[in-house]
Amino acid sequence: MILATALALLAGPRPAGRVSLASITGAVWTLFWVWTFSLLGSGWELSGPHVTCVREGCWPQGWQELAVAAPLLVGTFALLVLGLVGGQTQAWVRRGLPPVLFLVLAIVQVALWESDVVPILLGPSPVS
Repeated sequence: MILATALALLAGPRPAGRVSLASITGAVWTLFWVWTFSLLGSGWELSGPHVTCVREGCWPQGWQELAVAAPLLVGTFALLVLGLVGGQTQAWVRRGLPPVLFLVLAIVQVALWESDVVPILLGPSPVS
């Protein structure tokens, strides 16, 4: 709920021009931290002198973090797009679309994680 509220607040009021600097700045800032913490988490997971990868290419390193962050990434990209081209959209669309996308995708992610996502992550790499 905190992230959804933040996405709504970052949408801000109707921009004076065609672009919303608050939305663009907030989206870029959020994407930067998601990327940074994904890299740090992924690197920390396989750190240490005696840790080795079990599978070729260290599968699912990188992909697992992307799957976890997917709802926030989609909501943030929606915020970025609305900040760039949404100057003429209604305030409720600019403030409502990113958090609703995030919340719906987070609920879907929780519902499908154990039954659909975990078996993919535990299996062999589908991209090799």
